[in-house]
Amino acid sequence: MTSVRLGLLGVLLGLGWACDDGGGGAGDAAPGDDAVVTADMRAGEIDGGGQPDGARPDGSRPDGSPPADAGDAARPPVDALVEDARVGDASGEDAAGRDASVEDAAVDATPDEGVSPCPDGRRPRPEICDGVDDDCDGAIDEGLGLADACEGIGRCGVGFIECDDEGGVRCSTDPGGSTSQAGVERCNGVDDDCDGVTDEDPNAFAQACYEGLPGTEGVGECRAGTRVCVDGRLGECVDQRVTSPEVCNGRDDDCDGSTDEDQAAGEQACGQGVCREASTPGGCVGGREVACRPGPPTGDDADCDAIDDDCDGRVDEGYAPLAGCGVGVCADRARPGRCEAGIEVPCAPAPPAQNDLACDGADDDCDGRTDEDYQPVTCGTGVCREGAQASACVGGVERICMPGPPDGDDADCDGRDNDCDGRVDEGYRPVVACGDGVCAQNPQPSRCDNGREVPCQPGLPIGGDLDCNGVDDDCDGRTDEGYVVDRSCGRGVCAANALPSFCQDGVATPCRPGPPAAAVDDDCDGLDSDCDGVIDDEVVRLIGGEQRITDHGLGAIQPSLARSGDTYGLVWSDNRDASAELYYQRLDQAGQPVGAAVRLQLIAGAKLRPTIAPDGAGGFGVAWHNTRTGRAQVHFARIAADGSILVPDLRLVETQANAFNPRIDFNGEDFAIVWSDQRTGTDQVRLQRLSAVGVPLGDALVVSQGEEPATVPTVAHRGAARAVAYNIDRQGDFDIVLQPVGADGAPQGARQIVSAGMGNSNAPTLAPSPNGWAVGWYDTRDDNTEIYAALAGANGARIGAEIRITNDLRPSFLPALVAAGGGYGLAWSDRRTGNDEIWFQHLDAQLQPFGQPERISVGPDASFGATVVYTAGTFALGWYDRRHGPDEIYFGLGPIGCAPPAP
Repeated sequence: MTSVRLGLLGVLLGLGWACDDGGGGAGDAAPGDDAVVTADMRAGEIDGGGQPDGARPDGSRPDGSPPADAGDAARPPVDALVEDARVGDASGEDAAGRDASVEDAAVDATPDEGVSPCPDGRRPRPEICDGVDDDCDGAIDEGLGLADACEGIGRCGVGFIECDDEGGVRCSTDPGGSTSQAGVERCNGVDDDCDGVTDEDPNAFAQACYEGLPGTEGVGECRAGTRVCVDGRLGECVDQRVTSPEVCNGRDDDCDGSTDEDQAAGEQACGQGVCREASTPGGCVGGREVACRPGPPTGDDADCDAIDDDCDGRVDEGYAPLAGCGVGVCADRARPGRCEAGIEVPCAPAPPAQNDLACDGADDDCDGRTDEDYQPVTCGTGVCREGAQASACVGGVERICMPGPPDGDDADCDGRDNDCDGRVDEGYRPVVACGDGVCAQNPQPSRCDNGREVPCQPGLPIGGDLDCNGVDDDCDGRTDEGYVVDRSCGRGVCAANALPSFCQDGVATPCRPGPPAAAVDDDCDGLDSDCDGVIDDEVVRLIGGEQRITDHGLGAIQPSLARSGDTYGLVWSDNRDASAELYYQRLDQAGQPVGAAVRLQLIAGAKLRPTIAPDGAGGFGVAWHNTRTGRAQVHFARIAADGSILVPDLRLVETQANAFNPRIDFNGEDFAIVWSDQRTGTDQVRLQRLSAVGVPLGDALVVSQGEEPATVPTVAHRGAARAVAYNIDRQGDFDIVLQPVGADGAPQGARQIVSAGMGNSNAPTLAPSPNGWAVGWYDTRDDNTEIYAALAGANGARIGAEIRITNDLRPSFLPALVAAGGGYGLAWSDRRTGNDEIWFQHLDAQLQPFGQPERISVGPDASFGATVVYTAGTFALGWYDRRHGPDEIYFGLGPIGCAPPAP
C-alpha cells in the first residue's frame, strides 16, 4: 500500500500545470482527450518512471525549476507536451469507435499573458482529490487511481482508492475510509488500528494483576502488580507482593490484618521447678525477639510436697522416711514410710496370716501369741489310722504322728481297709455262674460295691425261642417252644398249596411249595397258575406285535385313531414334505395297512394336533389346527369309506386370534369339534357342530364358564348326550372341569370341578359310563406325575373319590381312556423303566385297576402320544416312537391281557 501511495503522490506533483494546449482551446480538444491524459498519467505508466514530463519525485523539474506547489510568482512558463495516447483497445479507438489520438502540441503559457484556462479566471493549480477540476483541464480528480483495488494498512484488508478529507487519497478500508476496518489497538501482535505500528505502546495495555490469596490484596504488605504487552500478549505479573510467612519484623507479612501475631508467643516458661513457675516469658516485642528468664528457688526439697523447691530437676529428694512398726512377723516384715508423688505414706506393718497353725515358734497372725492355732495330725490308713497316736507342737517343735496296727487281709466285703494299704475290700472273690439257658452263658458276676455285695445276675434272653436251634433262648428251662411254622414259600398257586416247615430236635425242616396248576398261565383266572410271580402273564397282548406305520426317517408325530365299520383310520402330522402335513392311513380290522398313506390336503401352513372320529357311513371326520395365516385356526376334512377325500379342507374359524388343540366326536347324528380359542383375549373352549356330511350347524358356541383361562378340551358322547372336559388355570393351580352340553352344543347346568388335589391336573381324557362319564388326567399332587381317574354323573358332578391309577417313582403322563365292555382301557406314557414307553391298564366299572399294567412299546427310545380304540374285546393303539432316530408312527392290536369281568 505504501508503494501505491507514493505512486499517486508522484502523479499529483507531476501534473503541475499541464492543463490543455495553451491556447485556451479547451474546446479544441477532441472528445475523450481528458480520458487519454488521465489514463496515461496513472502511476508507473508515464515515461516508464511514474513521473509525467520528466518531473522528479520531489516535484521539481530536471532544469532545477521549483516544484509544482511553489508560489504562483515563482512558476516559470511550462511546455505542455502531450504524446499520442490511446484508450480502449490496441487500435486506439475509444468506446464510440473514434480515433482518440491527439497530435503533439507545445504551448507556451506564462502567467503574465493574462490568459487563464479556468472558467472562473483563476489560475490552474495541481489536481488534488477534492471533486473539483483543479488544473482546469476538463477532468476531475483524474490520474488518482480512484476505485482501483488497494490493500489497507495492518489488519485493514482489501478495499478501493478514494478521496480523503485533505485532498489526498486513501484506501477505503484504512481509518476514516468509507469501508474502514480499523479497530481499537489490542495486545495481540496485530496492527488493529491500521496506523502502521503494532502494539505501539505496550504500557497502554497494562493490566493490574494479583496472584495472592483472595481477600489479601491491599492488606498488610500485599499489593497488586502489572502485566504489560510483550510479543503480542500480556506478560507475567511483575512488581506484585503476595503473602509470606509472618516473621517478627513489625509488619503484616501474611496480610491477615495483624502484625507479628504468630511471633508474639515465644518461650513462655524456662528453668525447672518453682524457678520455671516464676519465669518471665520471652517472645516478639516491638518487632524483635526477647528471651525467657527463670525465677529464683524457694527451698531445699526436704518436705514431701511434690515440688522442685531447689530447681535442680528433682522432687522431694531431701525427704527422710520413718521406719519400724507392727507386732510379730508383721513388725519383721513392715514396709517403711515413703514420699510418693508429693504425698507422705507412713510406715505399714506386713499383713498377718489368717491363723497360727504352723508349729514354728513365731507369731504368724501378729496377735502377741505363738503357735496357738496348731492342729494335731492323724496318720495311717484304714484301721491303722483308727488306732494312730496324733502329732503335737511343743515349744515350737512338732512331734510326729504314730499309726496303729492292721486287722485282716480285706477278703470280706465290709467297706473297711483292714490291711491298711489304702484299698478297701480288694481281696473280695466274686460269684461268676448263675441263670438258665443262654442267660447262664453270659451272666454278670457278683461284685462288692462300697462295702455292699451285689449278687450274680444272669444274662439276657435272646428271643422267644422262635427259631429252631435246640437252645433255650428265653431262659425258661424249655427249648424251641416258640417256633413259628413257615408257610410263605412259593408263588401263586404254589404258595397256596405249600407244605409248612416244622422243628424237631433243634433242626428245622423248611417250607416246601406246592405244585403249579398249569404250565401256561393264559386262562385269565386272576391266579398265578404257573407260579412265576406274574398273574395271567401268558395271555396275548398284541396280535403280531408292534407295527411300524411310517418309515421315511423325517419325523411323524401326534397320531389319532378311530374305527368305522370294519376299518381303522389313523391320521398324524408328518414332516416328509419338509413341513408338518396331515397324512391318513386306512387299516383293515386285523390292523394291516390298506394301500399307501394319503396326504389329506395341499394348502400351506403347519398342520398339527389332528383328531379323527367315525362318520357313521364307514368313513371319518378329521379336525386339526393350521398356522398358514400366522395364527392357529381349526379346519375340518371328511374321508370316505374307500379312503377318498370328500371334504378336503373346511376352515371353521375366521378370527384374528389363535384357535388350537381341537378334539372331534361323532354321536351318530352329527360331529362336535371343541378347541381352545383366544378371540376374547383369554383362552375359552368353543364347540362347533357339523352334520354327518360336514356342513356347519349354527355358530361355534362358548362351552367354558367362568373367567379363568380354559384349555386342552376333549369331547365324548353317551347316546345323544355329550360332555366336554377341559383344564382351567386358577392363578397357576390347574384343575379338570366337566361340562355337559345339550344337543345344540350349548352348556347345560353349572360346570363341575372333578379334580380336588393340591397339585396341577392336566390333559383330561373322557369316556362314557353307564350313568354318566369317566374322566382321566395326569396329576402332580404326589410330588410326582401320576395318572388319576374319577367317575361323574350325568350332570358332571364327581361320584365318590378320585382314584390313583399309577404309583411309581417315575412320571406317568398323557393318558387316553376308552370305555371297554363293562370296564375301561387306559393307555399312557410312563417312565418307570427309565425310558418313556406306552403302558396299558384294564380298569373295572369303578375305575379300579384290574390285573397288571402291561407295557406296550418295547423300543430303546421314547414313545409318546397314545391313542386307543376298543371294539368287541379288542383294543387298537397308536403312538409315535423314536427308537429309529426321528419320530415314527406305530400301531398295535390285541386283547392286551385279561379284561375285568362284566359287572
